[in-house]
Amino acid sequence: MPFNNDKSTLVLLVQNARTLFCYFNNSSVAVKEFKDRYGEDSWNNSKPVIKVYAIENGSAKEIKSIIIDSFTDNWYINLDRDNIDVFIKFGRLLPDDTFVELQVSNTVTTPRSSQSNDNSVYYRSEERRV
Repeated sequence: MPFNNDKSTLVLLVQNARTLFCYFNNSSVAVKEFKDRYGEDSWNNSKPVIKVYAIENGSAKEIKSIIIDSFTDNWYINLDRDNIDVFIKFGRLLPDDTFVELQVSNTVTTPRSSQSNDNSVYYRSEERRV
Protein backbone atom coordinates (compact mmCIF):
# COMPACT_ATOMS: atom_id res chain seq x y z
CA MET A 1 0.00 0.00 0.00
CA PRO A 2 1.57 3.32 -0.98
CA PHE A 3 1.87 5.91 1.76
CA ASN A 4 1.55 9.63 1.64
CA ASN A 5 4.83 10.87 3.14
CA ASP A 6 3.13 14.09 4.19
CA LYS A 7 0.81 12.29 6.62
CA SER A 8 1.58 9.80 9.39
CA THR A 9 -0.49 6.62 9.30
CA LEU A 10 -1.16 3.84 11.82
CA VAL A 11 -3.85 1.24 11.16
CA LEU A 12 -4.63 -1.83 13.29
CA LEU A 13 -6.50 -4.86 11.87
CA VAL A 14 -7.66 -8.19 13.33
CA GLN A 15 -6.13 -11.25 11.65
CA ASN A 16 -7.71 -13.84 13.98
CA ALA A 17 -8.60 -14.31 17.66
CA ARG A 18 -5.00 -13.95 18.85
CA THR A 19 -3.21 -12.15 16.02
CA LEU A 20 -3.32 -8.50 14.96
CA PHE A 21 -1.73 -6.82 11.97
CA CYS A 22 -0.72 -3.16 11.77
CA TYR A 23 0.81 -0.95 9.13
CA PHE A 24 2.29 2.46 9.67
CA ASN A 25 4.15 5.39 8.21
CA ASN A 26 5.82 8.37 9.86
CA SER A 27 5.65 11.56 7.86
CA SER A 28 8.79 13.52 7.18
CA VAL A 29 7.25 16.32 9.27
CA ALA A 30 6.85 13.98 12.28
CA VAL A 31 10.47 12.82 11.94
CA LYS A 32 11.70 16.43 11.73
CA GLU A 33 9.66 17.44 14.80
CA PHE A 34 11.10 14.47 16.71
CA LYS A 35 14.66 15.45 15.76
CA ASP A 36 14.02 19.11 16.62
CA ARG A 37 12.73 18.17 20.07
CA TYR A 38 15.14 15.36 21.04
CA GLY A 39 18.26 16.17 18.99
CA GLU A 40 19.47 15.62 15.44
CA ASP A 41 20.78 12.08 16.14
CA SER A 42 17.77 11.08 18.26
CA TRP A 43 15.92 9.29 15.46
CA ASN A 44 18.92 7.09 14.64
CA ASN A 45 19.76 6.51 18.32
CA SER A 46 16.22 5.49 19.29
CA LYS A 47 14.32 2.28 18.59
CA PRO A 48 10.84 1.95 17.07
CA VAL A 49 8.37 0.42 19.52
CA ILE A 50 4.78 -0.82 19.40
CA LYS A 51 2.96 -0.77 22.72
CA VAL A 52 -0.19 -2.89 22.87
CA TYR A 53 -3.07 -1.89 25.16
CA ALA A 54 -6.17 -3.81 26.21
CA ILE A 55 -9.24 -1.88 27.31
CA GLU A 56 -10.50 -3.41 30.55
CA ASN A 57 -13.33 -1.94 32.60
CA GLY A 58 -13.13 1.30 30.65
CA SER A 59 -9.40 1.91 31.12
CA ALA A 60 -6.38 1.06 28.99
CA LYS A 61 -3.78 -1.36 30.32
CA GLU A 62 -0.48 -2.01 28.55
CA ILE A 63 -0.15 -5.73 27.84
CA LYS A 64 2.87 -5.87 25.56
CA SER A 65 5.78 -3.79 24.30
CA ILE A 66 7.55 -4.81 21.08
CA ILE A 67 10.78 -3.35 19.73
CA ILE A 68 10.56 -3.66 15.96
CA ASP A 69 12.91 -3.40 13.01
CA SER A 70 13.69 0.16 11.93
CA PHE A 71 13.10 -0.59 8.26
CA THR A 72 9.66 -2.19 8.49
CA ASP A 73 6.33 -0.51 7.81
CA ASN A 74 4.07 -3.32 9.10
CA TRP A 75 4.01 -5.89 11.89
CA TYR A 76 2.07 -8.93 13.11
CA ILE A 77 1.26 -8.87 16.82
CA ASN A 78 0.62 -12.13 18.69
CA LEU A 79 -1.66 -11.90 21.73
CA ASP A 80 -1.85 -14.13 24.80
CA ARG A 81 -5.65 -14.07 24.91
CA ASP A 82 -8.73 -13.57 22.77
CA ASN A 83 -12.01 -11.62 22.96
CA ILE A 84 -10.51 -8.27 23.95
CA ASP A 85 -10.63 -4.65 22.82
CA VAL A 86 -7.14 -3.58 21.75
CA PHE A 87 -5.31 -0.55 20.40
CA ILE A 88 -1.64 0.23 19.90
CA LYS A 89 0.70 3.16 20.29
CA PHE A 90 3.62 3.54 17.94
CA GLY A 91 6.64 5.50 19.08
CA ARG A 92 10.35 5.57 19.70
CA LEU A 93 12.33 4.37 22.71
CA LEU A 94 15.13 6.78 23.58
CA PRO A 95 18.46 5.48 24.94
CA ASP A 96 17.32 6.32 28.50
CA ASP A 97 14.23 4.06 27.99
CA THR A 98 11.84 7.01 27.64
CA PHE A 99 8.94 6.14 25.31
CA VAL A 100 7.95 8.95 22.94
CA GLU A 101 4.48 8.39 21.50
CA LEU A 102 4.13 9.30 17.83
CA GLN A 103 0.77 7.76 16.88
CA VAL A 104 -2.24 5.95 18.35
CA SER A 105 -4.21 3.41 16.33
CA ASN A 106 -7.87 2.64 16.02
CA THR A 107 -9.39 0.19 18.53
CA VAL A 108 -10.30 -3.33 17.38
CA THR A 109 -12.09 -6.23 19.06
CA THR A 110 -10.68 -9.72 18.68
CA PRO A 111 -13.17 -12.59 18.37
CA ARG A 112 -13.45 -15.52 20.79
CA SER A 113 -11.34 -18.55 19.96
CA SER A 114 -13.96 -20.94 21.34
CA GLN A 115 -17.69 -21.42 21.26
CA SER A 116 -19.91 -19.50 23.62
CA ASN A 117 -20.91 -21.17 26.89
CA ASP A 118 -24.42 -19.81 26.42
CA ASN A 119 -26.50 -22.70 25.07
CA SER A 120 -29.80 -20.84 25.31
CA VAL A 121 -32.13 -20.77 22.36
CA TYR A 122 -34.00 -17.54 21.67
CA TYR A 123 -36.96 -17.15 19.35
CA ARG A 124 -38.05 -13.93 17.83
CA SER A 125 -41.70 -13.49 17.11
CA GLU A 126 -42.79 -11.14 14.42
CA GLU A 127 -45.75 -8.94 15.04
CA ARG A 128 -48.26 -8.97 12.22
CA ARG A 129 -49.53 -5.66 11.02
CA VAL A 130 -53.04 -5.41 9.66
